[in-house]
Amino acid sequence: YDPTILELIPQIITNNNLGELPTTKEIRKAIQKMQYKKSPGPNGILTEAFKSLNGDGYKNIRLDYSQKLER
Repeated sequence: YDPTILELIPQIITNNNLGELPTTKEIRKAIQKMQYKKSPGPNGILTEAFKSLNGDGYKNIRLDYSQKLER
């Protein structure tokens, strides 16, 4: 066993923010990655509706999500 081999493994950044409220930028990025013409989730909202949001829409999603976390 050669312990120096571990130094050759690329390191990844640890995300210490798990469990925290996503930022509006993270929400926007996730929505942009959504594919068109897919079945809606449990909320019944189509991808096209999410993709038509503007800055205030992202803020409202974040606010709604934070309120659900408080329950």
